[in-house]
Amino acid sequence: MMGNSYAMNVASFRGDINMALGAGIDGFALNVGPDAWMADRVNQMYAAAQGTPFKLFISLDMAVMADQSISGLTHWITDFAQHPNQYFYQNKQFVSTFAGESVTFGQGSANAGWSNFKNTLAGMGNPIYFVPSFTALGASAAMGMSSNDGAFSWDAWPTSNNAMSTASDNAYMSARNGKTYMAGVSPWFYTHFSYKNWIYKSDDLFTTRWEQVVAMQPDFLEIITWNDYGESSYIGPLNADFPYDSTLNSRQWCTGHEHTAWLELSSYYIQAYKNAAYPAITQNKLFWWYRTHSKDATATSDPYGKPTNWDSSADNIFLTVMLTGSATVTVTSGGSSQTFTGTAGLNKFQYKNFQTGTPSVQIDMGGRTVLNAQGPQPIVSNPTIYNWNPVAASSSF
Repeated sequence: MMGNSYAMNVASFRGDINMALGAGIDGFALNVGPDAWMADRVNQMYAAAQGTPFKLFISLDMAVMADQSISGLTHWITDFAQHPNQYFYQNKQFVSTFAGESVTFGQGSANAGWSNFKNTLAGMGNPIYFVPSFTALGASAAMGMSSNDGAFSWDAWPTSNNAMSTASDNAYMSARNGKTYMAGVSPWFYTHFSYKNWIYKSDDLFTTRWEQVVAMQPDFLEIITWNDYGESSYIGPLNADFPYDSTLNSRQWCTGHEHTAWLELSSYYIQAYKNAAYPAITQNKLFWWYRTHSKDATATSDPYGKPTNWDSSADNIFLTVMLTGSATVTVTSGGSSQTFTGTAGLNKFQYKNFQTGTPSVQIDMGGRTVLNAQGPQPIVSNPTIYNWNPVAASSSF
């Protein structure tokens, strides 16, 4: 989200790029909007990538640029066409969007409008490979538009109280007809502003969704997101700007709620996706996450109330444990412990019905304790504001 990058520079962008490369991520989709300062930050991002194998491409945020003309958008493409870190696919500059399925650029339809956009760029010597997120249209219509070389689905979360389904993905995959499909993977969704205040059921979504995508093997995969703090879906560091409204700043639900453990966990699944086979586990690792208050808690000073769909979440502590051998995993919350038996490989556990206090995890292997880990934040009984954004942590042992 380049909209959150106002305070960043080449050095901080390079730090993000190095973190992403370390996890096996190949590039960033740069979500851009109409702010006058943003082109400078995008230039700095491209400068930061130079000298690395990391690729970049533009994703036009048409939710906030629907009033732009074609000539007002083409510079985002042409300015970086010659950059060595620009991502190309089939010898064409890769371009995506967030939304835009109703944008016509003065033509009779969105298909005609986006075709004109592509033709204009081709006429300037910049042919593009266009994979927009026209998710609102559905798979068949999005894939059926002649303007589109593929489709990116924003359906990375369950929108009901049910578990994440691959029905939407399957529809896109079936409708490709020679085009490409870019699937989305996301760890979480929670936003708490005056104009949007809801969650999507996210508890153990990240591992579930990763396993779905590894099995499906879509043409492309986009992790949603690196730094969208306002929607709590970030896996990168808390080092950029936080969206806000007139009353709340998302800093209030992000500070102390690190998610980089999810970036580290992603590395395992990225290898599995790229190789169509899960890698051998050669190091013991714990990944765990939890919310910092019960869904039934009452906030003392929240201006907006509980988010829509709040009751779909479980008051559980979620653990993914990579083991090279057998282990006993003991999770303690509020003085109450639950014990799980782990085996060599990847194990997923849930501590049911967490309690107030700082939780902890003890892992024993071969008759000795190999890890004692304290949670990064306590679980409180009465938060100041509602916060469905979890904390995530990791340990190697």
